Amino acid sequence: MVPFAGHKGYGLSLAIQALGLLAGARRRSGKVSDFGFLFIAFDPEILMPAAEFKAQLSELLQSIKDLPRQDGVDEIRIPSERSQRERSIREEQGILVQRRVYDRLMQMRDSDG
Repeated sequence: MVPFAGHKGYGLSLAIQALGLLAGARRRSGKVSDFGFLFIAFDPEILMPAAEFKAQLSELLQSIKDLPRQDGVDEIRIPSERSQRERSIREEQGILVQRRVYDRLMQMRDSDG
């Protein structure tokens, strides 16, 4: 398997795997046998004012979206952008559910058991 993005991808992959060890992942016989979950949270204002961070992040994301696209690609989406759009639509229009599913849910709601 070739690492994503060459030597930089290799370094990033190794760093992430090392952090996984801190989270409880174990390596046995050269294979990952346990999985760990590591969550890192910090306040961006430790490093810069929130308004500046938001402005720089918006600029970064816009520069990505402005990149040339391949033929047949309408837009470059940022991770979670599609799901956020769908969520907004569902909040406004509701969630589409098949009639038989709806009827079954209502039956379950109305049953005594």
